[in-house]
Amino acid sequence: MVNSPIPIRFLVCNPLKIAPKNQDFFRRFQILICATLCLTSILSNMNTYNFTKICMQDENSTQKVSTALVPLASTLGYGWFVTARIFQGMAFSATFPLAGSITANWATPFEHGVFIGLLTGNTQLSNIFTMPVSGWLCSSGWGWTSVYYVHTGVSLVTFSLFFLFFKSDPKEHSWVGEKELEKIGNGKKKVSRPKDLPFRQILTSLSLWACWIASFGDLITVQLVSQFNPQYMKNYLDYDVLSSGFLAALPIIFQFLIKLSSGIASDNIK
Repeated sequence: MVNSPIPIRFLVCNPLKIAPKNQDFFRRFQILICATLCLTSILSNMNTYNFTKICMQDENSTQKVSTALVPLASTLGYGWFVTARIFQGMAFSATFPLAGSITANWATPFEHGVFIGLLTGNTQLSNIFTMPVSGWLCSSGWGWTSVYYVHTGVSLVTFSLFFLFFKSDPKEHSWVGEKELEKIGNGKKKVSRPKDLPFRQILTSLSLWACWIASFGDLITVQLVSQFNPQYMKNYLDYDVLSSGFLAALPIIFQFLIKLSSGIASDNIK
């Protein structure tokens, strides 16, 4: 038998064994930041085309996109472009369900606003990151193809961290102590899941319609800005590519700050 210098208790993933019981290390905010970075990287990969279309030099390719494979996709034609966009859209469809799940499981009753504000803020953060970085890379000697390689690398890093540290339930996380678990669960009620999905109640809920309308307004604003602002800055206002990247991100920075401030304010109103 080999004697290991590491106690066996540290080799077993047992909740509350690693984290001190009576300390709150705010692991929920670490999970929040990690998840936000992952969601941001998903939409950033979709937004790369919105910027690189103003600095692509290949006149023969009509459409190009798809994170790591975009240089290849640009030579293969329109069908590959459509396929890549479909897969990117499928990835983005998971962002809002994940935001709701993390908020419900990890946030305390008085932190829902900041969790929702930051997690859904990936729509703004993706543009705040992608536009200036893409402008700088397009203006550098690496060219527009480097935009996709850099975004691929960022995605690999963020998702590696996500898979290493994320747990859907804080009770299953070995870094969360009893004090933080108590704080997260305090005031939450156990809700039994109905056997059948209540479509009538969902479609007649005024609160839900308000959320849908607000989400539509938020997303359509970000989409219009991210899709056309770089092109407008360069082709109509005659800014160079680098300046267009920073100017395209400027209005979205203020939108993100207002969204996050509103979330924090809603928690304080409670």
